[in-house]
Amino acid sequence: MRVRLLGPVELSDGEGATVPIAAPKRRAVLAVLALELNRVVPVERLLDLIWDGAPPPRARTALQGHVSALRRLLAETGAEEGTGTAPGLALVTRDPGYALLGADSDVDLHAFRSLCEQAAGTEDDQAAADLLGRALDLWQGPPLADLSSSALRHGVAAQLAGSRISALESWAERKLRLVRGQEAVTALEQAVREDPFREPLVRLLVLGLYQADRQSDAIELFHRTRELLSTELGLDPGAPLRAAYETVLRAEPATASVSTAGSLDTAGTVLLGPPPPPPGRPSAPAQLPSEGAGFVGRTTEIGALESVCGVGGPADPGLALVVGPAGVGKTSLALRWAHRSAPGFPDGQLFADLRGFSAAPQVATASVLTGFLHALGAREADIPSGLDQRVALYRSLLAERRVLVVLDNVRAVSDVLPLLPSGAGCAAVVTSRNLLGGLVARQGATVLRVEALPPDASRDLLAGTVGRDRVAAEAEATRELARLCDGLPLALRVAGARLAMHPNWTVSDLVEELSDEQARLASLTTDDADLGVEAALQLSYRALPGPAAELFRLLGLHAGPDVDRRTAAALLGGTQSDARQALAALASAHLVQETTAGRFARHDLVRLYTVQLAERSLGAAERDSVQSRLLDHYLAATAAAAERVSSQKHLYRPETAEARELSAEPAAEETGAEASAIWFRTEAAAVRALVSAAAEGPRARQAWQLACNSMPLYFGTEHVDDWVAASLAGLRAAEFHGDLTGRSRLHADVGMALDERGDHASALHYLERAVELAQESGSRATRYLALFRLAIGYMGTGALERARETMEAALSEARELGDVPAQAQNLNNLGHVLNLLGRPGEALDRAEQARSLTADAPSSHTHLASLVTTADALHALGRKEEAIACAREAVRLAREYGNPAYEAQALHLIGQFQKDLGRPDEAAETLRQSLDLLAPLGRPEAEAINALLAPDGGTAPGGQQAIDGADDA
Repeated sequence: MRVRLLGPVELSDGEGATVPIAAPKRRAVLAVLALELNRVVPVERLLDLIWDGAPPPRARTALQGHVSALRRLLAETGAEEGTGTAPGLALVTRDPGYALLGADSDVDLHAFRSLCEQAAGTEDDQAAADLLGRALDLWQGPPLADLSSSALRHGVAAQLAGSRISALESWAERKLRLVRGQEAVTALEQAVREDPFREPLVRLLVLGLYQADRQSDAIELFHRTRELLSTELGLDPGAPLRAAYETVLRAEPATASVSTAGSLDTAGTVLLGPPPPPPGRPSAPAQLPSEGAGFVGRTTEIGALESVCGVGGPADPGLALVVGPAGVGKTSLALRWAHRSAPGFPDGQLFADLRGFSAAPQVATASVLTGFLHALGAREADIPSGLDQRVALYRSLLAERRVLVVLDNVRAVSDVLPLLPSGAGCAAVVTSRNLLGGLVARQGATVLRVEALPPDASRDLLAGTVGRDRVAAEAEATRELARLCDGLPLALRVAGARLAMHPNWTVSDLVEELSDEQARLASLTTDDADLGVEAALQLSYRALPGPAAELFRLLGLHAGPDVDRRTAAALLGGTQSDARQALAALASAHLVQETTAGRFARHDLVRLYTVQLAERSLGAAERDSVQSRLLDHYLAATAAAAERVSSQKHLYRPETAEARELSAEPAAEETGAEASAIWFRTEAAAVRALVSAAAEGPRARQAWQLACNSMPLYFGTEHVDDWVAASLAGLRAAEFHGDLTGRSRLHADVGMALDERGDHASALHYLERAVELAQESGSRATRYLALFRLAIGYMGTGALERARETMEAALSEARELGDVPAQAQNLNNLGHVLNLLGRPGEALDRAEQARSLTADAPSSHTHLASLVTTADALHALGRKEEAIACAREAVRLAREYGNPAYEAQALHLIGQFQKDLGRPDEAAETLRQSLDLLAPLGRPEAEAINALLAPDGGTAPGGQQAIDGADDA
């Protein structure tokens, strides 16, 4: 049994076969424990690392589940190996956390470090080189490559990568001593391409090239590096590099002393974050991600950034807005300048990718802010719950510091304003595809536009991928290739990759093909940059293996920003193993990127290209078949997800036996209500588009059923407009299909969505029509659902007596059906209406009946709502302290089960009660807590809370907080 960290995180059995670990966060737990092998990792530290400093309410429970699953996996695998336990590995609980126990050989990282220690302790160069070679062979790619935690990928992984470079340098030194430097040239060339500013690497490569009888290449490398250092940094090469150059010139023996190489930390401990600061000083965060290889040009832009944000420049440190089209290199530019300017900000550098234009869900500003506060040394207990208070603390911590803040991928001004530093010594760089005029007008940001690369820089970029000799041999063709790519780095990199993969091609061959493609695709695009990208992508597509090429075409039928392996398998009509291999091939060709573990995104221009490719290459029958597979896939997935977030029973699943097998598997890689909700947020756009596309065709039945499955997944979220759009698309499908049940359900769904949006009059029209259609259908379950939702619609219009009558009718239907959860819902909602009608005694009776029926399901919406309704009734009956205690129980359960909407509603009610009891300070604090929870959900109750917080605020009505509409049939 062995844990691999030096590449994707994996667990392998005694024969080296990979043991699947499905949940990404479970792999992250294993990784952290393996990093600290034989050391106890506190629970709080695990929560902070796994959830990037912002663990959700149920994170501790989820962590316990992941630990239990890992223990079971270790035990099962050990049993299969015939030992009963995993040899050498044990996961134990030790206060204040957990520890993974084992030998260094059980974890590749610790095996690597052990080999490096042995090498450092021997004077025998051959033995040391062999040990270091074995250590380097353990690396299978970027460390922790498939983890979603930025704290692990950007923090810990960066340290590990540094250890590898140090080992590489030590290995190359030993090879040079043995006068076998030519054996290190290939590895050193790759390392220098990735970091051309690291002089120890360049020095070793100069000497290695010399020992390989490539003196002219060694001299060229030295001069190229000298020019680079001078142009980019204003520096001259250091003494060791100059000495190596002089050795080449004088043709002296090219041996070297290990003492000149960079040192390797072999203490056996991986620090989860930067080294601790001296006592009494806060740590200086260093969050900048590593730079990508192959950066060229941009001297003018870097100078402009230095002028705006650099320390000691013409202006004080300030705010720069870097804008430009997708693929033009905004992030690369910002990171290039930031790394080289970091010494001017001795108190640290903060970085956040807000994912404003990413396939992954957008990062909440509050989450980023919390992470920044932790990085600046704030303790968890000192971080306020309110956003405004957090902003104030953040700016106070930065007031006397020199810190650089880089905010990448920003969509809107509102997303970034709380994250801007205000201290005179701080600077901020914001990148966006949008020209954020508000940032210029309100904050005085200096706009820096990033344009396409000029010809010389385009040539240099191609040379970094293809090789300088190959480019220099066809100077004219290279200039034409750069012109056809329009100087866009994305297009240039794809074209360069094609040439690198085909060493027998000339640049002219590629230019000829690229020119043909441009002419053919010109009518499908609107600007020259798109033409270059599309032409390059066409060439990459042609070189793909069969399954990957098929998946690439079929991705054009998927409207979502990214896909997982399950969705890819549905597109292909194959297994997840087939999909995994096809996605790996696409990722290798840089046509998709793995944004989070198991999810693959296309660049915007790549997505546009796949749509056009599908339109050209897929016939009507194939498109229909793929659409049907996607609909079945999402029917199974949404049904499984909806079951986890609600008690809804009447969900739709695929009709075919093959497709029904999907419903037995989780809809997301992690089970649980929270994971299902996250999964649907990622997939909602694709589901909505799929329903709309299939609404008026042979797949209309699947389309309206998919819309119905989506309803409980939208309920209680801030995406009300999306819910309305999805329900209207589903209604079109139901009308086209003609099924009475479907038409009634979708009318009811549209009505609920409109009611949630506050358009009560329109909602009532759809809800009343739902009842009429239900009567025609003759289905008691359909009639119950329509009546249930119509009653909520009457509530929205203020027709309380009609709402009560309709709820009584729905309750009667639920009793006839024997549906206990439905009875509980109606009883609670009746209690709420009776409260509003001034009949608290009857309301209390109904609410307590609902509580009794849901006692075994304390996490359900109905149980939480019944507690709120009970509290409201008790308060009206004068039993005020009992009312507060009941509402506090609702708060406790809502927090325990991760339901912020009901937590906010219960806090709202407590605040009203406290205000009525003459405790204004307590009331204000409670109401602010409710407001903090409601604000990100976009709930209308926020207005009522603001009214209560006003100096002359009276008692606001309870609104609809006790209504439960999420778990209906």
